Amino acid sequence: MKPTLLSLNFCNTAAQPLILQSLLYYLSPNISGCRYLASLKAFRLLCIVMKKSRKFRPDWDEYFIGIAKAVSTRATCLRRKYGAVITKDNIIVSTGYNGAPAGMKDCLDVGRCTRKELQIPHGERYELCHSVHAEANAIIRASADELRGATIYISGSDDREVECSSEPCMMCKRLILNSRISKVVYSDGNTGFIVTDPRKWLKKRV
Repeated sequence: MKPTLLSLNFCNTAAQPLILQSLLYYLSPNISGCRYLASLKAFRLLCIVMKKSRKFRPDWDEYFIGIAKAVSTRATCLRRKYGAVITKDNIIVSTGYNGAPAGMKDCLDVGRCTRKELQIPHGERYELCHSVHAEANAIIRASADELRGATIYISGSDDREVECSSEPCMMCKRLILNSRISKVVYSDGNTGFIVTDPRKWLKKRV
């Protein structure tokens, strides 16, 4: 029987691998060793933040952003790995990570990234990218009713496994607005996260 997250002390160093094993059992039972270690690193980083703030357990935003970090380890992008988690009433509705469309060879299989080879800056020329973004993958796996009034959590890291800002791109912002998601939480690239109301994006065209 797999251990449950609620039965473990989240910040207990010895328990962290067991916590991650339990979580990844539900997300992806076939995760590789390298991605497992990357996920464990993300969890330990979250635990350090929690200890500094003298917390014994994460609040809901910390909890779900931590799960988004774990989901990102499934990404197939050579440049950046993102994970997204959509929740409603603090229940997970869907998850998604950035990767090639179903049936298409991904960048890990091919061993090359077009945008990386051309040294295209982050956030530009997405028409050359072969991946579907984490936010988009999470949104298409949920129903319209589940999305309306929901919260989306996004976390990512670069090719050095360093946390990076995970603010949605312009295309994903439009998807989030059209899906009627009411709250967006994304990593700020400095072990913290930003909470925003997507309706604020309407103040200028996205």
